[in-house]
Amino acid sequence: MLSGCLYHILDYLIPHHYTPADKDVPQGKSKIQTNRSDASDDFLSLKYLSACKILEDYGTASRLLPYLPPMLFPAMLHAVAQKQFNAWNRTNCKPHHAATLSLVAIMNNWPFKEMIVRDLMPRWRNPFTSTSRRCWTITELQEDLNRFLYHFSLLVFHTYLSRFDGMKTEEKYILSKLDLSGYSGSLWDRLCLNKLEDQVMKAYKPNSSSDYHKCEFVIDVRKVELDKDMLNLLGVVCTLSLHHGAGLVVKFRNLNILSAFSKDIIPIIRLLAKNNATEYLELELCEVTNDAANSLGLMSETLVGLSLAYSHGFDSLQFIPLLSNLCQLNLSGIRLTGKLEPLCSLKTGLKYLKLVGCCITHTDLELLAKSHHTESLLQLDLSENSFNLPVNTASLCILCKKLSKVVVLELQNCKLNMVIQENLRIFVDVMKTLPELQILRLTDNDFSSRIIVEELPQLASSSALQYLCLTVPSDAYLSDDYNVTSRVIKKIQSDFTKCVETFSRNFHVEWKENVEYSHWYYSV
Repeated sequence: MLSGCLYHILDYLIPHHYTPADKDVPQGKSKIQTNRSDASDDFLSLKYLSACKILEDYGTASRLLPYLPPMLFPAMLHAVAQKQFNAWNRTNCKPHHAATLSLVAIMNNWPFKEMIVRDLMPRWRNPFTSTSRRCWTITELQEDLNRFLYHFSLLVFHTYLSRFDGMKTEEKYILSKLDLSGYSGSLWDRLCLNKLEDQVMKAYKPNSSSDYHKCEFVIDVRKVELDKDMLNLLGVVCTLSLHHGAGLVVKFRNLNILSAFSKDIIPIIRLLAKNNATEYLELELCEVTNDAANSLGLMSETLVGLSLAYSHGFDSLQFIPLLSNLCQLNLSGIRLTGKLEPLCSLKTGLKYLKLVGCCITHTDLELLAKSHHTESLLQLDLSENSFNLPVNTASLCILCKKLSKVVVLELQNCKLNMVIQENLRIFVDVMKTLPELQILRLTDNDFSSRIIVEELPQLASSSALQYLCLTVPSDAYLSDDYNVTSRVIKKIQSDFTKCVETFSRNFHVEWKENVEYSHWYYSV
């Protein structure tokens, strides 16, 4: 998934609170969770409890695994993952040894043809009530979970490769597909790619019979600087995976390239088009010419997510309609004033749209409001665009009113603190009525302490909103005395909490310190 995309992992990150109003949602389920199977997040299910009991004794478990019914294996993987997450050393990133042995045993006896790890992970227990950390924020939790899943996936990956190495020529490996893609924090470095190249070349047997067994491996490659060696490396892996005799077929589901010149962009796009598996492509801080942008049409069949954040070289979005299956788009850091018409004419409705610092105006907001994206967007980020003028605020409210499905809305550093109070109340009223909005980020808008205490608590009356991000107001730092400043900040936060409690809701607020002032007052 594209970096910063939260809506697809809300089941893992956000604690859900249920009210009598949720009559159409099964007990223990959120509105989003209803799409997931019961076994994937029910810690009290008989299968999960049985799996925990089986894995208590590794010696017994290793002997039992070959004779257990297949239905227990996903539950056992849930149990191992949960135990690893609770016990692993976050400082040194060391996995729990006993759970590691159990995971290896489960991998060696996996009864299914496929293993798609992102679909097998459990919903984690509510971390906001954990006493192991001073404070959980949504960002910290996402990063922590991604770090864990990276190390967990690496263990699965090495177990897979070690068994693949020991396989006899005539033996048919039961696991024909391993998919470790889908987590935004996965950092597969060049060493991993080199090892993949070695494994692909080792498994390549061009003179094999027509019924040779193929093992497919799906991977994300992220945060790589594209150079000649990297291009050759990806070229070898992609090319050999297509040839007759390919024993280990590698598919790249997500490729993130940080910094590349235009001469390398088109060759990598052609490689990925041949690979025919890339769903998410991120070309950040790259030189993307109009020709390179148009060549993205070669990937139109598979590409569902595209990021060109802070890239340069193209002067229009005429290539966007070529990507008929696009669902996620990040165009941050690109001046798009008056250029959104091709985006709004895209046939498929976007689920994720990030337009940070794009200098969009009221005309662009009105164009978005008329598009069919308003009916499909689950996450929208319009941060670092100025909406302080009345005409911009009005257009923003018109757009937000139509976001019937939006779950995450980010409006950081949009100068909303400069909006006149009447328009701010209209904005708050619109936010309250959004039926699916769960996360609202309003940090770096520097609302005054009076506005925070008097106006913003009304957001807690929303039936859906669970998580609000605010910045400590700058007027809290007026004193030169640290103790006085600390008391003022605590009082503002306490007053806000008391106002929220009047709505009788569990409502989590993340406070961000005002960076412009905090360094000064901490160093006094």
